[in-house]
Amino acid sequence: MHGQESSPDGAQPMDGAALDRAGLDEAGLGEAGLDGAALDEEALDGGPPDGAALGQAFSTAVIVFHEAIGRRLGVSAADHKALVVIQRRGHIASGELAQELHLTPAAVTALVDRLAARDLVEREADPRDRRRTLIRSRATPPVEDVFARLGRRTAEFSRAYSAQDWHAIVRYVRDMTAALEALTQELAEESEAPRREG
Repeated sequence: MHGQESSPDGAQPMDGAALDRAGLDEAGLGEAGLDGAALDEEALDGGPPDGAALGQAFSTAVIVFHEAIGRRLGVSAADHKALVVIQRRGHIASGELAQELHLTPAAVTALVDRLAARDLVEREADPRDRRRTLIRSRATPPVEDVFARLGRRTAEFSRAYSAQDWHAIVRYVRDMTAALEALTQELAEESEAPRREG
């Protein structure tokens, strides 16, 4: 999920309750909320949870989290997510990055320019093909502490899950990921169709 396309330079990171409320407002999500009835375990007593509301609450949390990380790095949430892809791959060609993010080559060029201006990535020639340019992360961004905190919180609540819980969680996440990837591909193809016809 992408956040806003711009983030003010030098903005301070947020966490806790400030992230919940002020982060939502800044992301333009108003009262979408991270603590609605969809996330209330007691709601399960009446039957299956509202999947749409649950998904909206979770995706909102992800958007706001990426916005907070982006503010710390001085980039947009979308640019931070691209940086995560680059770090995960180690190095990646711009064409491959465009394909993974479903962006045009021009958009990826501008994105990499922004990250490079922040000294977060660098371009280098592919040693196997000097005509090909690779994008590589320059250094670990100064957000390790944030992900360490997230990891500790995740580990804390995960200890309460049973093996059966984990099987259900993994199945749901895999199915949701596949659904999102398929729909993203459909939207990309629909966006390209008018250009091909024109």
